[in-house]
Amino acid sequence: MNKQLITLIRLSVFLILLIIVGCKISSPITTNKNIVSNDSTLNYSLITNEFLTSNANPISIKWVEKLNGEFEFTKIWSYKEGIYRNSFGQLSCDGFCPERIDKMKDSKGKILKDSLIVFYQLIDTTHIFHNLNSIIDNEEKSYVNFINTSQVNESVFTLFTIQNSHIYGSLKIMLINSKCFSEIVVISPNPVVGMVCYKLKTGNIYIESEAFKKGIIKSKFDFTFELDNQSQIEWKGFINVTIE
Repeated sequence: MNKQLITLIRLSVFLILLIIVGCKISSPITTNKNIVSNDSTLNYSLITNEFLTSNANPISIKWVEKLNGEFEFTKIWSYKEGIYRNSFGQLSCDGFCPERIDKMKDSKGKILKDSLIVFYQLIDTTHIFHNLNSIIDNEEKSYVNFINTSQVNESVFTLFTIQNSHIYGSLKIMLINSKCFSEIVVISPNPVVGMVCYKLKTGNIYIESEAFKKGIIKSKFDFTFELDNQSQIEWKGFINVTIE
């Protein structure tokens, strides 16, 4: 199954979830700020404008000719989630990995010599360069280094992170002309809670105009989201990503 077909399937699943579950503009039943989805691969596309802009509080984009800041992070790379180097110096996988690779390891976790070639055909050890340097300022402080982007039409651009076992939720940003909409989306494993959206309360976003003309979103942002009537969360950082 090719990547385009997989992406289409994931998007279809997401749109079905929107129709069936809907986005509850409220706090989850639990107050646990580390609630995560049991599907870390779910792709939160922002292709439906109505979903993000409903009941949203947009802020104005602050365009600047040259944006100064800490953009050296684009030289840093990481492996995909779950890829790590074991005690034997081998790149291995833990978590969301093909089930058959467990049979290619001994009792201590060492990859068997005669399984090395097949093992590395099954897991992705690509070096992925960071295009986001951000921090979620909650009780434990989480860091997010990757963001996806797409162009819906001439005036609408979307950006979104992927929720996984370590990240609080998916940050979603939509740029429409001179306005910016944003929210944090959490899909709880608790079916009673379902999908919860935390809307942007206040914030700022700066975008470099020269980079934008070249198809690059180079940005600095600081957003505050309201979790409930008594608490809020901040998500801030720098973005340097090519528009796809």
